[in-house]
Amino acid sequence: MNTRTSIRTSLLATIPFGLFGMAWFVFDSGITVSPFIALMLLAVAALSMFVFLGIGWIKEFPRWSFPALGFCLFFSVWLMMITVPSLKREMLGYWAWLPLGVTLIVCLTVKPSIRPLRQLVRQIKDDPTLILFGLYGISPLLAFLLVDEIHSVWMIPTVLISMTALSAGLYFFLSIDRPGGRIRSVVFSGLLTLLVTFATSFMS
Repeated sequence: MNTRTSIRTSLLATIPFGLFGMAWFVFDSGITVSPFIALMLLAVAALSMFVFLGIGWIKEFPRWSFPALGFCLFFSVWLMMITVPSLKREMLGYWAWLPLGVTLIVCLTVKPSIRPLRQLVRQIKDDPTLILFGLYGISPLLAFLLVDEIHSVWMIPTVLISMTALSAGLYFFLSIDRPGGRIRSVVFSGLLTLLVTFATSFMS
């Protein structure tokens, strides 16, 4: 079974990763930017994942939508533990699932069917590597959080190398036909990103 994705689609699938790279650069490179702009960039990056998830539902979960699915689930769980000063430092709790809930409502409005879920299960059954690919969707946020407290010029090459590696891993996973090659592409890019971020933490 040919599981390759077109070059155009594979490149488009890296857009959310690129947006996270921009947000990461603004937050940690030491460049003076309005906090509002920085937060908006991060919000846009996260929103792009929910948009990709919505499109993925409508198109019955093509392979490129799996990172968005993994990210949205992880992001909702992570957001539950975030405190908001205006809420007297209380954690968001179940309110963190609101973005995912709204996305699902929109999806069901456009395509009121459980067929996408059936297709999702079928795809995972036919290609278990998609589970790893779904988890790969959280890698940009994890990389960002690993060095969240570091703000220096060291972050410029870190961001460029990390996001290029992660985007390349996503691209090659979609472009390579053999399961072994797909797994190696995301594992190698993930390990490279981890090495770079740890090196940055050590030097800073």
